[in-house]
Amino acid sequence: MVSLKRKALLGSVWTFAGFGSSQALRLIGNLILTRLLAPEFFGVMAVVNSLKIGFVLLSDFGIKQSIVHSKRGDEPVFLDTAWTIEVIRGFCLFIICCLFSFPAARLYGNDSFYWLMPIVGFTTLVETFESTALIGLRRKVNVGKEVTFEFLTQFFSISTMVIWALISPTLLSLAVGLIAGSFIRTIGSYVFFADRRNKFVLNRKAASEIFSFGKWLFIATTLVVLAEQSDRLILGGLLPLEVLGVYSIALNLSNLPRQIVKRLGNQVIFPVISRKAELSREKLRLEVLRQRQKLLMIFGTMLLPFIIFGDSIILAMYDARYDDATWMLPILALGVWFSVLFNTANFCLMGIGKPVYGALGNGLRFLTISLGLFLGYNYGGILGAITVVAVSDVPAYLGIQFGLFREKLLFLSQDLKSTILFLSLIAILLMIRTWLGLGTPFGLL
Repeated sequence: MVSLKRKALLGSVWTFAGFGSSQALRLIGNLILTRLLAPEFFGVMAVVNSLKIGFVLLSDFGIKQSIVHSKRGDEPVFLDTAWTIEVIRGFCLFIICCLFSFPAARLYGNDSFYWLMPIVGFTTLVETFESTALIGLRRKVNVGKEVTFEFLTQFFSISTMVIWALISPTLLSLAVGLIAGSFIRTIGSYVFFADRRNKFVLNRKAASEIFSFGKWLFIATTLVVLAEQSDRLILGGLLPLEVLGVYSIALNLSNLPRQIVKRLGNQVIFPVISRKAELSREKLRLEVLRQRQKLLMIFGTMLLPFIIFGDSIILAMYDARYDDATWMLPILALGVWFSVLFNTANFCLMGIGKPVYGALGNGLRFLTISLGLFLGYNYGGILGAITVVAVSDVPAYLGIQFGLFREKLLFLSQDLKSTILFLSLIAILLMIRTWLGLGTPFGLL
């Protein structure tokens, strides 16, 4: 029997390795597609994907998290009830996406939304049919199989996009790739992992437990949507779509550490803390502190290249149409540090069954973005808007401190020391770069 500690270690290794491979694949595909397609297409897809993610998370009652957290998470009746609720949700999402295509097309002044939104809604519906066996892997902290499967699914999806774009360099190539990926993921979940087929069941007791646990997660994920997707939706109305496409390139690169810490939280931190939730708070806090310090060092190291050499990264990978991303990337990457602090703490609170505090933090982030973007853009143009996005994680981090204090899981001393070290390293490296005659990362600003 593999110990929980060893599973957590292996899960962390698999998460980093899998995410690195996944992002390398995505980067290669992105570099090819940016040379085949117009920047405007990426702006349109940034808005469409934000709307899709928004609808998905706004209807999320924590079904997958309930399976991971519940003591009944291996029972067929519980799993089939969760799957049935998910499928019903998928049909509702498809209808919502179809209905929203008309106002989206008018709001953003682009007829592509008329056919893109139904396609994206259909992919969401297909994905809700996937087997609960995939969530079972996460429940057992069996990250290796899940990561490998996600990589292969992504490879098929991106390959489809590239092949279609080579034949016909239109916006449809990006949509077709999404459809291919959703079908492969759903079919593969049954072929490779399921020892039984899910069936339509609605057990009242199981449904009650799912919605009872998920009510706070619903609020939390609603605020996550507003906090993490509102920037592209608001900027889509303020900026030309080609500029939004450039911004999305910079944002996706700066978000790599944010994405991996969230994936690590979902696949490792949350399941492991859920198993240890009965420990005394002080003992749990000491265990988390030791492991969290290592994570902060790793993520801080990951952020440094994007902050110090962000301009060089963009210039080396993209053509002149994306030059504005050279100064956007360092600013956005600097702000991600507070996202790392926030998420490594938030998943601990989720593990002890307290997602409400994460909702508070994300609510503050949403308020910062929704109010700050208009003010930032009005007084500082694109630079002002980008700066608002970069600092929006600071209120989220401050907001979650209330929950950490109440649950006796404060990490303030560790955070303060780590932040001082992180900022000191940035200052030293920027001085060295200037001393070498390379200027600053904001030369094209």
